[in-house]
Amino acid sequence: MSMHYRSPLEQMQFNVAKHPNKIWLHQPINRVWHTYTWSEVDKQARKMAQGLLSNGLEAGDNVAIMDKNSAEWFICDFAIMMAGLISVPIYPTAAADNIKYVLDHSAVKAIFVGKLNNTQALEAALPDTLLSIYFPYPTLPCKVQWLDWLNEYAPLQTLHRSKPDELFSLIYTSGSTGLAKGVMLSQKNVASSSQAAMQLNNSKSGRFMSYLPLAHITERCLIELPSLYHPGDIFFVESLDTFIEDIRYAQPTSFISVPRLWTRFQSEILAKVPNKKLQLLLKIPLIGQLVAKKIRVGLGLQSAEQFISGSAPIFPEALLWFNRIGISIGEAWG
Repeated sequence: MSMHYRSPLEQMQFNVAKHPNKIWLHQPINRVWHTYTWSEVDKQARKMAQGLLSNGLEAGDNVAIMDKNSAEWFICDFAIMMAGLISVPIYPTAAADNIKYVLDHSAVKAIFVGKLNNTQALEAALPDTLLSIYFPYPTLPCKVQWLDWLNEYAPLQTLHRSKPDELFSLIYTSGSTGLAKGVMLSQKNVASSSQAAMQLNNSKSGRFMSYLPLAHITERCLIELPSLYHPGDIFFVESLDTFIEDIRYAQPTSFISVPRLWTRFQSEILAKVPNKKLQLLLKIPLIGQLVAKKIRVGLGLQSAEQFISGSAPIFPEALLWFNRIGISIGEAWG
């Protein structure tokens, strides 16, 4: 049976038309939260798409994005789709040789650069000839500033119409077992995957954190793109230091993490209450429920109905420990 899937860009345009003034993205900058409605994202993406085409890029060209998760990452992704280009995400923690290999291998014509903890690797790998655009965060200075393009270009009027089998993105493996391998994903691939992920989400309108690397397929097809097909609010994180504070602000309805971060949550809790005392309290009727709820509120997870851990094995003891405080974690793998 052949199913018709709206492409990510078609679905995004559907949302812009249906609820232009509904907030979609929430970005913290210097502890102030900035919001973007669907129409604001659309307008900025159209301007960036025009910028790319005005600088000589043509449909089918590849464009790299190297940035920690941010509203600009999403906007940039849609600008690339609007211009009929192909996104090539690069891990913001990638080493210089890996960056250089991906840039050469994919023959990108431009790169967007955003929040990076360390700019030295990119500095060493970035060729002078490449068109580079930097997001408005402390990062490696590039040839063009994102805000300048927003001021300079009018929104692109006619958007690229993709076919289902057209290339959507080149997603490279992390390169942990040798040279990174580029995986070619079609429009239909990601549309079907994102719609399947959307069906796992039962809540009517969700709130999601986007902080796992967008260069990885998980974040792209479980968070970014499903938020198109089942419109929800996306909250970004300012830094690792503000991570729990940002979760408390967002109060996500679904939360995906990795074993390392679940362990960090556990440490945060045990720093306040020794485990022996905590386990005793949890066994007391009513008091146990109050303690468990207080812990979930402290982590900002009191509204979450779905908890997932993936990317590496998690100790069964940790799963049981979290289950006792009302956080029932499901394991995902692929």
